[in-house]
Amino acid sequence: MRISTTVMETLLGSGLVRRLHSTRTYVLWLLLGALLCELGRAESLEDAWSIALAQNHRLAATSLEQVAASLDTAAAEAERMPSVSLRSAYTLRSHEPSFVVQDPLPGLGTLEFPYAQQNAASAGAVVRMPLYTSGRIENSVFRAAAREEAAAFDACRVRFDLLFAVGEAYLGVLRGQRDVEVAAREQESLAAHAEDVGRLHALERVPLADLLGAQAAAAAANQRFLHEQRMLEVCRGRYNRLLGRPLLAHVQLEEIELPVNSWTLDQLVQIAYDKRPDLQALVAVANSHNFASQAARATARPQVSASVSSQYEENRYGDPQTLATAAIVVDWNIFDGGKSSRAADAEFARFSAARRFVEDLKSEIALSLLDAWNQHAAATEAVDVVARRLQHAAENLRVARQRFGRGLALNAEVLNAQAEWSQSMRDYHHALYDVIFARLRLRYSSGLL
Repeated sequence: MRISTTVMETLLGSGLVRRLHSTRTYVLWLLLGALLCELGRAESLEDAWSIALAQNHRLAATSLEQVAASLDTAAAEAERMPSVSLRSAYTLRSHEPSFVVQDPLPGLGTLEFPYAQQNAASAGAVVRMPLYTSGRIENSVFRAAAREEAAAFDACRVRFDLLFAVGEAYLGVLRGQRDVEVAAREQESLAAHAEDVGRLHALERVPLADLLGAQAAAAAANQRFLHEQRMLEVCRGRYNRLLGRPLLAHVQLEEIELPVNSWTLDQLVQIAYDKRPDLQALVAVANSHNFASQAARATARPQVSASVSSQYEENRYGDPQTLATAAIVVDWNIFDGGKSSRAADAEFARFSAARRFVEDLKSEIALSLLDAWNQHAAATEAVDVVARRLQHAAENLRVARQRFGRGLALNAEVLNAQAEWSQSMRDYHHALYDVIFARLRLRYSSGLL
């Protein structure tokens, strides 16, 4: 049910619409809106969300970051696999390398024995396979996987923020449309009242001050109408920007109906702890620092690998020119000046800091949910209050006009009654949208959007 229809039914129930000034125009507003919806289907919030998710550049950027994190994980896992390296060269020397022997026998003098060609080609192939790394590779893989998980949650967080921003902008457009409707209704009403006062002034039944006051009020109402139109244009521009459309594109929106959640506040807090993507991303970042700390400590422990190689060197003085070797290599960096231990301690400090941030974010989420919960309760209570005030304002306006027409009321009473009715109508629309926004915020804060 549309909000305009709801307001109409509220006033009909109190028997006031039939007695409001220029009621037919207000009904025409409703009929025109219904006709436009029949001619072209209005855009729903789900439609807006789908368009925004497909067009938003920030969401696309975070998706690419997630792809990059996935490739980093694959690169870390590839370190477990054998590595093969090839090397080839052609060496140019200024002289032919030789052994020099001084007087090996009497009378022989100095002898030179070449042992390598002056210019020679060489080639080699080496295959290395890590056998034991003291947990360095495993923790590096775990760290990359945690960062990939954090990137996925970060993309989800951007998606949540986008959905909430679109919902807020959607409600902003609806609020702006209602404000324009109320301003148009007020403009028309005050213009009609100024005409009535003009006729009474021509009959010398009211003073000139009343005519000037009515004309000034009508001019102010026209200015408010233009102001509300400009504000609506800004709201539409903000909405269209989020959907990747021209700012001045035509916007026709459906009303929003969000059902009430059956969860209690404590249940929503627990759900948020499990589902909030920003919280889960922070937990994943903390885990990545913990794994990085363990990987850094592992670099100071024994690293065992297997190596198989084949080397060829062109040398007519040697045989064979191709040699194959196999080895088990143990590398153990016994002392590195404290580099590995300090790097590990630094990562562990980052891990501890991230865990503190997690706890702080949890308390912030709980406070946000408490605020949204109370906001929803207050907005729900306000709807009934402003509806009653609207009924009173409508009746007060009707009586003030009747009394003014009979010469029993001042022009200021009519203007005050009109202002009270306009404000009450705006408050009524805003109260209804405040309820919807509070429900939207509850879903966002709890991770259920």
